[in-house]
Amino acid sequence: MAYLRKRGIAHDIVEACILSGCLYESRNYHNAVFVGFDEQHTPRYAAIRGTTSTRYMGGGAGQR
Repeated sequence: MAYLRKRGIAHDIVEACILSGCLYESRNYHNAVFVGFDEQHTPRYAAIRGTTSTRYMGGGAGQR
């Protein structure tokens, strides 16, 4: 949450994304994972962003 606040994203938006499943924290590295869904609400994409001072950007497995 601190990373997203630093990025200027409002708390209520972050909370709505977490509750809907389109945002979560990765277990091993505590990265922010943004999930993209298709029309049937099937996960199709994951954008991973590092939350520490070391910059990290990546995509999740199974991308199309």
